[in-house]
Amino acid sequence: MVVHGDDFTALGTDEALDKYEAGLRKSFECKVRGRLGAEAKDDKEIRLLNRIIRITDKGLLYEADPRHAELLAKSMGLEQSRTVATPGVKKPFNDEVMDLPISEDDQVIATMEVDQGMRRVSFSTDTPEVMRITPYSLIYGLHPSKFVFSKNGSRIILDSLDDASTGLSNKEVRTRRKQFSLRSVGRSAILHKTLVDGPAWEPNTADMVMKVSKKGFKPKRVGAKAAKALEFESKGEILTPSEATLFRALAARANYLAMDRPECAYATKELCRFFATPTKTGVEQLKRLIRYLASAPRLVWHFGTHTSAEPSDLNVFVDTDFAGCQITRRSTSGGAACRGNHLIKHWSTTQATVALSSAEAELTGISKGAAQGLGLQTIAADLGITLNLCVHTDATAAIGICRRRGLGKVRHLATADLWMQDRIRKGDFKLVKVLGADNPADMLTKHVDKPLLMKHCNALGLSYESGRAESAPAIP
Repeated sequence: MVVHGDDFTALGTDEALDKYEAGLRKSFECKVRGRLGAEAKDDKEIRLLNRIIRITDKGLLYEADPRHAELLAKSMGLEQSRTVATPGVKKPFNDEVMDLPISEDDQVIATMEVDQGMRRVSFSTDTPEVMRITPYSLIYGLHPSKFVFSKNGSRIILDSLDDASTGLSNKEVRTRRKQFSLRSVGRSAILHKTLVDGPAWEPNTADMVMKVSKKGFKPKRVGAKAAKALEFESKGEILTPSEATLFRALAARANYLAMDRPECAYATKELCRFFATPTKTGVEQLKRLIRYLASAPRLVWHFGTHTSAEPSDLNVFVDTDFAGCQITRRSTSGGAACRGNHLIKHWSTTQATVALSSAEAELTGISKGAAQGLGLQTIAADLGITLNLCVHTDATAAIGICRRRGLGKVRHLATADLWMQDRIRKGDFKLVKVLGADNPADMLTKHVDKPLLMKHCNALGLSYESGRAESAPAIP
């Protein structure tokens, strides 16, 4: 039911739905899209927020809006391109990524001769030479902060209102500081004018930028990601502004589609990391994702009878790819939350900090999965549904950290460690070991091959289908 652009979905009997609809029509203008049910008079397929929902004898089927994949292919001109089997390929690590020098020949960096005998050390008895330094205050008769030199070398005495670095008055410095910013196109001209035409010609450029262009000057440390962006810019890998805008728009569309396509979540997450500095590498990854969507345009979620789990079970599968990013060496956390056999939430995120070990990275992933599961458990409790939370992971070391008492030698993880231990002792959730090959969250942390991808999708109740849904909207 649509009420002034807002969609409302209700579950109940025909009598209850009639009463619900009549109550809304008393105060709002409503448009009923249909009723989905198993009876002959009910609709068997309906669209909700452009997602397609069908009801069959085996349960409910849910799939994404197919137009997103079609628009991605149309925008990049890849309608007739060759398809691929996976959303991406994990590239092996190489030294070029980290900007290390590579040489085919083994070179000796340094040689050192070791003398087996002990050398005698003798100290000189000569009188050390003493250098007499005359302070500037004695040379000029005045402290250097009290005067500046003009272009012709004459000394200009400053009063209390003058700036010691530029020779300008403090009022003039404030005026120029408000007028010109650090990114101003006229910055170089202002610096040249102050350096050449002004009374002060000795200050360096950094001081001038500090005094004229900005209130305070602080050098910024360039990290690995920023350094890589500078390298891309020097090699011509950075996209033009128009190309960058198109890339961001298409990557954002793919990220929206990933909410309904879990197997594409990791690939789209990596695309979004190029938002700050779009490069040709990101475009190649986007093209591969589009070619994969062309080979698998439909991924259907199955909500049928619970077979291997109970409806009261909330199983959260978590996994982590330790130091998977070859540039920043950050890890990726992935997770999938299932009520019984039904997938209800998934995520793939890059960890904010660089983990020092695989156990630390896995502990961060478990903490996130537990937090997500507790949140879903609280929402279910508000609806009157009781769920038993169980977190599944394949990290033996992280499980040992969470189950013991105390910090041990991982004091830098005190917050996450103690929080997990406290929750487990209280019985808020269980932490269970699962085999890495049977962990469906594996496809949310890195690129996997096609057989493993299909295995994880089947474990989450997802399947590929061909054709097109009857109620699926088409591109005009």
